[in-house]
Amino acid sequence: MVNVKLQVWPFEAAAHAAMSGPFVIVGFEEPASLDVVYLETVGSGLWLEHEDDANRHRRVFDSVRRIALSPEDTRARLASLIKETR
Repeated sequence: MVNVKLQVWPFEAAAHAAMSGPFVIVGFEEPASLDVVYLETVGSGLWLEHEDDANRHRRVFDSVRRIALSPEDTRARLASLIKETR
């Protein structure tokens, strides 16, 4: 089962810590395995395997998620924008 939550970053919220570029935090179920971070760049990608890197990116992600519109408010904002364009 895939569970996806869509949250829009409102223009009025201005800049955020994740603006430097996209990243993915990859977690593993094994208790001994550490999470890793994949950074996407223009020419390639970079894997960060240090626990501090994963923790820092997790904090950034949590911060962005807290400030972004809730999934419910995101649906309402998107519906409103769709109505405006018709």
